[in-house]
Amino acid sequence: MNKRQYAVPLLGLVAASLLALACNNDYGIYASIQEEPAGASSGPFYRSSVFEITSFNLSLFARRSTIAKMTGGSWSTLPVADLGKDYSCIGLANVADTTLYAAIYGKGLYSSTDGSNWSCLVEDASIDSIVAANGKLFLSDHNEMGTPTVTTDDQWTLHAVTGGVKSAALAGLPLGSPLAGLVHDGSVYWAIAGSTLYSAASEAGPFTACVEAGAPSGAFSCISSSATAGVIYVGGATGTVYRRSGAASWISATASSSSYPVEAIREIPGATASILLVGFGSTTAGGGGYLEANPLDLVILKDRHTSTTAVYATTPATNYDTTMSGRPVNDFTYIQAGTGGKLYASLATAGITGASGLYSVEFDGTASAWSSLGWQAQ
Repeated sequence: MNKRQYAVPLLGLVAASLLALACNNDYGIYASIQEEPAGASSGPFYRSSVFEITSFNLSLFARRSTIAKMTGGSWSTLPVADLGKDYSCIGLANVADTTLYAAIYGKGLYSSTDGSNWSCLVEDASIDSIVAANGKLFLSDHNEMGTPTVTTDDQWTLHAVTGGVKSAALAGLPLGSPLAGLVHDGSVYWAIAGSTLYSAASEAGPFTACVEAGAPSGAFSCISSSATAGVIYVGGATGTVYRRSGAASWISATASSSSYPVEAIREIPGATASILLVGFGSTTAGGGGYLEANPLDLVILKDRHTSTTAVYATTPATNYDTTMSGRPVNDFTYIQAGTGGKLYASLATAGITGASGLYSVEFDGTASAWSSLGWQAQ
């Protein structure tokens, strides 16, 4: 999901842009508001963590431990084939908007062409994750090696699924850590696992470790592509975002708090320019939240990371409090409709009083940018 070639720490970038931004609230997803109202602490996702949202067959699907489907404006738990509602979904992927896939823990890979009726496609109890990229489906298998109760010697293999058939492990792998993400930048496939960034010219591999100058380093937590060909973003486990554009051109930036991993990066079309959302996870209470940044240079535009830190020198921090302040973010999903659309934030709720796992905010397609109602609990 991100790249770097010229190190550009976010703190330095913010300092350089404070004067220009301190009195300017015209740029950013919430350009039209100063403070959002809190969403209701009720509903189908109350105290229920949501890991991702996907759109398929004109419906929305949310992955919790089970799959929730929105029908007629209401959410309900979706039964999967003979499993009914007694299952644990560990992955959801929409491939070319023709087939929706679900990885079911301990069972295998299930598929649906209408989002309602499911069948088991691949029986494989070792499936660890699935991901769609470039109209193709990939799955990762967890292979126990040595001592069953020890994971340090385990391996994860990556496979392509074509015509309902799982390929042999792709060349250049296995992985020494779980697959954390895979994307396609228009010509190249990119995957992250542990502290390694891999690339391949085709879905068949071989996948090789990236050794470009300025490439990401350290442990990685997420990866995302862009509408612009050749651009990807990589999120680090200690708050760093990397952006790659074109042939080995990397920049990076580090958040004000390096204790939170970057769990979600999403490039969103704004009223006049795209905006990059950077969501943070957390292992401590009060962590999480997100930043809005300029995708071209990673300069922070608004800090919605915590409600206790004033980002702009002349503006009270309370003016930038949000419903999502201090909430660990799992993913961002943008559903575009005409010139506008809706943004969904999937959140972790463990240990957070009165938390909902899913929020949304609407885009009206005008210069006022995002709805003044702010984030609304689903």
